[in-house]
Amino acid sequence: MTEDYLKKNKIYVHPDSVIISPCTIGYGTYINGKISVMGISACSIGKYCAIGPDVKILTAEHVMNMANIQARLQKRIGGNPIQTSKGDVVIGNNVWIGDSAILLSGVTIGDGAVIGAGSIVTKNVGPFSVVAGTPARKLRMRFNDTIIRQLLDIQWWNWTEEKMRRNLTFFNMDLTALPDEANLQSFIVE
Repeated sequence: MTEDYLKKNKIYVHPDSVIISPCTIGYGTYINGKISVMGISACSIGKYCAIGPDVKILTAEHVMNMANIQARLQKRIGGNPIQTSKGDVVIGNNVWIGDSAILLSGVTIGDGAVIGAGSIVTKNVGPFSVVAGTPARKLRMRFNDTIIRQLLDIQWWNWTEEKMRRNLTFFNMDLTALPDEANLQSFIVE
């Protein structure tokens, strides 16, 4: 990603970050401090995410059934690769990842999820879930199921910033205070 691309897409990546894996970062995402993205698989970060300092995204693991477990030595001596991966790391839109969290290979973080500081994410995290701990466990949902379904349908992160400004009422509402049957579409100005 070039500096022009980052600027054009309003993306901020802390300059001390180390991104070795193939990585895409969506519009408006802000990486608040040095992070690392390392491994043999890819990482995809959605739009408008907020990522704290010292986050580690590991897209590979070491195999442990061979005499050597250091990847660089194995490569230097001409041995078989000793890294493996459970797959790409996929981070949805508008995800908040707290300081010093670790995401392991193969996990998908759903849109609107919150990852608590210091958490180790070993399994998929559903949309709008709040998880924390080692390993990360679901603490609660941010909203009720009806609101979550509507937010996933609305996909406000795909709106233009002009449309977002027109919809400040929507963005300033306490969605947890709405009745279960609330219709979010009725608050949106096209």
